[in-house]
Amino acid sequence: MRRKFRKYRRFKRFKKRKSLLKSRFFWIFILILASAILVFYLFFLSEIFRIKEIDISAPEDISKEEIQVLLQKELETSFFIFFRKNTFFLVNSQKIEDRILKEYPEIKEVILKKKFPKSLTLEVKKRIAVGIWCFEEDNCFLIDDNGIIFRGSTSKDLVKIFSRGGEVKNLGEEIIPKEKMNQLLGIHDELEENLGIDVEKFILRGSDNLDVKTIEGWEIYFDLAGDINLILTKLSLLLEKEISSEDRENLQYIDLRFSKVYYK
Repeated sequence: MRRKFRKYRRFKRFKKRKSLLKSRFFWIFILILASAILVFYLFFLSEIFRIKEIDISAPEDISKEEIQVLLQKELETSFFIFFRKNTFFLVNSQKIEDRILKEYPEIKEVILKKKFPKSLTLEVKKRIAVGIWCFEEDNCFLIDDNGIIFRGSTSKDLVKIFSRGGEVKNLGEEIIPKEKMNQLLGIHDELEENLGIDVEKFILRGSDNLDVKTIEGWEIYFDLAGDINLILTKLSLLLEKEISSEDRENLQYIDLRFSKVYYK
C-alpha cells in the first residue's frame, strides 16, 4: 500500500511538471521575458545606439577640445554601476548642459541635441561683455547684459561700474539684476550718444544711488528709483539752457536726485 502511494505521488509531480511545460501562459511569459532581455540589450548594451559622433559648434575663443573632453567624461560615467551613459537613450541633455555652464562661466547658453541613432550636436553661445564690474580698482570682471560676471578683465574699452558695499560673487553668478543693468546701460548710452558726455566710470552706492564720473572731471548724481527718462530730460534741458560747454570746465557736479536740479 505504501509503495502504491509513493508511485502515485511521483506520478502526480511528473504530471504537474508536464502540465506546466504545456501551459500557454508559461510560454507567453518566457517569450515576454526573452523579448525584454533582447530589447534591453539592444538599447543599452549593444553598439547600435552607442554615441559615436559628436559635433560641437562654438565661438573661436571657446575651446572645443576642452568641451569635448568634459562631454566625453560625462558620457563615460556609470549608470546603476554597470551601465555607461554613452548610449543614445541614457544621454541626459539637461545635466550635461548644466555641467558645461557651471564649468565655463563665459558660456551663456548650451543646446545639446540627440540625433538618432548615435550622434550628438552641441551648440555653444558665449556671453557678450557690455561693461566691467569692479569691486576694487584691481579686481574687475566682464559683465553681460543679464548682470552676470564671467571673466577677469583689465580692459579699458568698456564702461567701468564700481560697486561700493556690494556683495562679492563668484564667476557665473548674477551680481546685479538684469533690469538694473539695463537701466545703467540706458543711462550710459543716453549720456554718450545723445548728450555728448563722455563717461569715465559709474559708481554704484547701494541699489539706487549712482554717481557718474565724466571724462571732463565733473560728476552726475542719479536716483535709480526715480523716473530715469524724466531725470535725463531735466539734464538735457539744463545743459542746453543753463550750462554751456565752456561752463563745464569749472563744473563740479550736477545732482539729479531731487525734484529740483542742483549743480555747482
